Amino acid sequence: MSIPVPFKSKYVGQSVKRVEDPVLLTGRAPHIDDLEFPGMLHVAFLRSPHAHAKIKAIDIDAASALAGVEYVLTGDELKQETRPLNALPGVAPGWTGYAMAADKVRYAGEALAAVAATSRYIAEDAAELIQVEYEILDAVVDPEEASLPESALVYEDKESNVLFQRNYTYGEPDRAMKEADLVVRENYRFPRVSGNPLETVGVIARWDSIADELTCWTNTQSPGGSIRGFFVNPPGRDQITSQPHGGSFGTKMGALVKYEITAALLSRRCEGRHVKYIEDRMEHLLASSTHAWDRRYEAEFGFTSDGQCTVMKVRLLNDVGSSCENAAPSMCWKPLVMLTGPYKVQHFEYDMTAVVTNKTPEGAYRGYGVPPHTLVIERLMDKAAVALGLDVAEIRLHNFIQPDEFPYKTPTGTDYDSGNFPAVLKLALEKANYEELKAEQQRRRDEGALVGLSVVFGVEPGGVWAMTGPFRDWLGGMGAINPESAAISISAEGTFDVELFYALEGQGQPTFATQVIADYFGVTMESVRVRQSDARSPAPSMGPAGSRQAVVLTFALIGAADKLAARLIRVASNLLQTPVDQLEIAESSVQLKGGQGPSLPLGQIAATMTFRPDLLPDEIEGNPQVTHTWRASRPVDAEGSPYLTYANACHVALVEVDRATGQTSIEKYVIADDCGTRLNPAMVEGQVQGGVAQGIGATLFEEYVYDEYGQPQSVTFADYLMPTIYEVPMTEKHAFVTPSPLTPLGVKGTGEGAIHVTPAAIFCAINDALAPLGVELEHANAKPERVWQLIQQAANIDGNINKIGE
Repeated sequence: MSIPVPFKSKYVGQSVKRVEDPVLLTGRAPHIDDLEFPGMLHVAFLRSPHAHAKIKAIDIDAASALAGVEYVLTGDELKQETRPLNALPGVAPGWTGYAMAADKVRYAGEALAAVAATSRYIAEDAAELIQVEYEILDAVVDPEEASLPESALVYEDKESNVLFQRNYTYGEPDRAMKEADLVVRENYRFPRVSGNPLETVGVIARWDSIADELTCWTNTQSPGGSIRGFFVNPPGRDQITSQPHGGSFGTKMGALVKYEITAALLSRRCEGRHVKYIEDRMEHLLASSTHAWDRRYEAEFGFTSDGQCTVMKVRLLNDVGSSCENAAPSMCWKPLVMLTGPYKVQHFEYDMTAVVTNKTPEGAYRGYGVPPHTLVIERLMDKAAVALGLDVAEIRLHNFIQPDEFPYKTPTGTDYDSGNFPAVLKLALEKANYEELKAEQQRRRDEGALVGLSVVFGVEPGGVWAMTGPFRDWLGGMGAINPESAAISISAEGTFDVELFYALEGQGQPTFATQVIADYFGVTMESVRVRQSDARSPAPSMGPAGSRQAVVLTFALIGAADKLAARLIRVASNLLQTPVDQLEIAESSVQLKGGQGPSLPLGQIAATMTFRPDLLPDEIEGNPQVTHTWRASRPVDAEGSPYLTYANACHVALVEVDRATGQTSIEKYVIADDCGTRLNPAMVEGQVQGGVAQGIGATLFEEYVYDEYGQPQSVTFADYLMPTIYEVPMTEKHAFVTPSPLTPLGVKGTGEGAIHVTPAAIFCAINDALAPLGVELEHANAKPERVWQLIQQAANIDGNINKIGE
C-alpha cells in the first residue's frame, strides 16, 4: 500500500504497538475517580420515582441534620442561581429544565436534590431522608401518541409535545414516485440504546471565591468548555479539565454539564471545598442523558423495472425524551450529510419530527443518528431486489455512485470526496465466497434451517469540521467552526514532545501522532513523547467526535511540524551559511537536498536555539516550540458538507435463526472497507471490531424499555443486555484504499463506520432467514422473543407477510 505522505514513511501505515497502553494497562492513568483532595465532599442525588409529577413540597431538615452532611441543595435553590440547559436555542427555545428539577419532574430518575457530605455513604443515607410530596401526572410515553393534539403535555406552556418538525425536499420526489415502476414501502422502529462505556461520568468541582475561579475536573469528551454562562452570578473565570477516561462513544459529551453545575454550586455553598460526584451504573442506565435513537420510520422508495432507484422518501419520528439539555436531538439532522447513502438518487424527501416524552433525555452516541438511517435504506434495497428478482448485491451495484463521479455532490449539497464503491463491494463478495455462501444457504434451507444472508453497504462521514450546510439549521442559522490544535517542541537532545489538547479515551491518538512526527523528522518513535496539554492552554480543540481525529489531528500535526521544520531549517541555514531552499530535513538532521555535503543534527540546532540564541540574527525565531491550530478553509456560511471525508464499507453476514427459541447466531461476518490511508492498520481493525460489537448489541441485545407509566425497565445489566465476547464474532476484515484528496496523508474518518452498517447487516440477514416463513421483522431489535413470536405466527398465515413492531 502506497502512502501519500510528504515524507519518507517508516512508521505510518504500520501496525505498531500503541504507545499509551502501558500506562493505561498498569493502572497509572489518573482517571476521575482516582483524584483525591483534602477535605473533599461527596455527592448523592435524590431522584424522582415518578416519570411525570409536580413537586408540591420538599423537606430536607432530616437530611441536613445527619452527621457528616455539609449541605443539601434543592432544585428550587439551584433554579434561582442558574440558567436553563438548552443546547438548541435556535431550534427549540424553552424545551428544557435546569440541572435539577424544581417545580416538576419530567422523567423517572430526574434529580431534584443533591447532598454533599464527608462520604458517599453518608450522602446516600441523607438523600433517603428527604421527604417529597408529589402530584402525579399522566406520563407521556409513546412518541406517536405524544404527537397528537389531545396528548398530555410534558411542558404545559407549550401547545404540543412536538419539539420541532422539518421537511427537506430535493428534486421532485412526488412526480418521481408516481412514475416509478415499483414502489416499496415499510415502517421500522429502532430501539433506544446507548454507549455504556466501562467508566461512568464523574466530576470534581472547586469554586474558589477568593481567586474568583471555578475549576472542574471531569471525564468529559469535549475539552475547553465553560459553564460560567449557566450561573446568575458567575465566577470570574472557569476551567474544565478532562482526565483520561474509560470510553465515551459520545455519552460524555453533554451528560456532564448538569453534574458540573450542581457540584460547582455545592462547592460554592461549602466555602470552596472540593465536591466530587461519580455516577454509579444504575444512575447511568437510568438518568445519564445518554439514551439515543428511539426512532420510528416510514419509508417509501421508487424503482425502475431494471432496479434503478429513482426516489426515496423517509419520514422520521424521533423521541428525544424529556428535554433539549444537550444537543443530541440534532442527530435528526446527521443523515442529511449522507441522505442517499452510496446510491445515486436525485429525488428525496426527508421529513423529521421530534417529540418530547417523559423519558430520560436523549444523548449523543457513536454514529450520531446514521445507523438507523442506513438500516432503513439497506432494508428497502433488499425488498426491491426481491420484488424485481435481483440479487441483493446486483441491485446495489446497479445504483452505486461510480468511481469517475467523485468528488460527488449529493442532493443536499454535501460532497463525497472519493471512493470506489463497486470495488469495495466486489472485494467483500470475493473474500466471503459469496456464491458458495448462497449455495450453502439454499442447501440448509432445503433441510429446514432458517439461514439468512445479507450484503449491505454504508458511507461514513468523517472529519467533522464545521456546522455548515444542513447542520446550520439546528443552530438557528448560525455557523460554527470546530478547530483542532497540536503543539510540538524539540529538546537539545533531539527528542520531541507533542502536546494534544484533549483527554485520552482509547482511540489511539498518541500512537498515530507519534508515528506521524517520527516519520516527518526521520527519528525513532522512542524519540517522540505525546502528552495531554494543561487545561489552561488557549489552543482550541473540539476533541474526539464525528470520526474526526485521524483527519483533523493529522492536519494539526502536519501544520505544527511544518512550522517547526521551517524554523529549524532557517536556523541551520544561518549556521551552515547555506540558502534555505537548498536544505531539507531527513534522518533526524538538516542536510543538503540529495544528502550530499554538511548536515546538522536536529538536537544540535535545538540546542543552539535554546542555549546560544546570540548566534542567531534577530529576524530568526529562536523558540524550538510551535503550536498550530487547524481549521478548514471553507467559510462558515458555506453550503456543503460539515464533514471533510467519506469512508465506506460493505458487510456480508450469514446468520441462523433457531426455530425453537428465536435466537440468532452469527456464523460468518466479512467486511471490506475503505477509510483511505490507514495510519495504523491494527488500530483501524480495533475501531471496526468495536463498532461491530456495538451494532450487534443494538440489533440483538440492547434496548431501554419503558412501561406505560414511564417507568424504566432496564436499569441494570440484568435487564439491559450487553453482548459479550461470546456473541460477537471476530470478523474478517479486508482493506481497500482510496486516499482522500482533501487530507495531507489521505486519511478518512473511521471511528463510526462499522456501527453505521452492522445493524443493517444483522437486521437484513435475519429478515432473509425468516423470508421462507412469510414473516418479516419491523423492530430493529431482534431479541429472541420478538423473532420467536413471528415464527409461531407463521404457522397461522397463508403466504401473507405478517409483521411485528413491538
